[in-house]
Amino acid sequence: MAQKWRSTRQGKKSATFPDELADENAQVTSDQSGDASTRQSAKLSARPKGLKLDPARLDRLALDYVARYATTSAKLQRYLSRKIMEARQADTIDESDASALNAQIGDILARCNALGYVNDRAWAEMKASSLRASGYGDRRVRDNLRHSGIARDVIEDISVTSLAGAGDDESAAESPMDIALRFAKRHRIGPFRNVKENEHQIHQTIGKLVRAGHSFDIAHKISRMNATDIDDN
Repeated sequence: MAQKWRSTRQGKKSATFPDELADENAQVTSDQSGDASTRQSAKLSARPKGLKLDPARLDRLALDYVARYATTSAKLQRYLSRKIMEARQADTIDESDASALNAQIGDILARCNALGYVNDRAWAEMKASSLRASGYGDRRVRDNLRHSGIARDVIEDISVTSLAGAGDDESAAESPMDIALRFAKRHRIGPFRNVKENEHQIHQTIGKLVRAGHSFDIAHKISRMNATDIDDN
């Protein structure tokens, strides 16, 4: 009985919708779909390309940024300047608005520093410690901090403090050789390679260590070391 009902339904459907009417219905559906697509495109094109920046919104952007990231004054300044430039390119603010907002950045940086939201020295100490823990030399550390906008006097102070050891315990100090050996161990080069290095590999080891911020003398010495020499350093 169920099979007969389905057959009857299919037969009535065929009788009700001849080929000509089916083609016409398909065309109408296609036209409606095209109209919907056109309307959607029109809506999208009518939307503003970006939100209009104003002093209050720039403040909020700064607070959101420092809440999410440990940053420096220079990085925060670049971030806010980029947001202003994007708003200007999207034509949501004019040139006078952009100038006023750029002038506001200095006040935002001053407030963030006063409130402790941005602390260049604390960030630099954390970054330097992380880089040295990964085996990077003093030159690479200095370059990284300088690129991040840290002031030269802060960089020099951190470099001297880090190499002298934290606190009054001079035994806690790490020599440049100690740091370079850590890099070599992490990258399995020099005396930490499973087999003795050939001349080509020795040159590669020297290059890696120098690019990591270590002196050529240290790099050359490590490249010629054997596994049995490590405990002597």
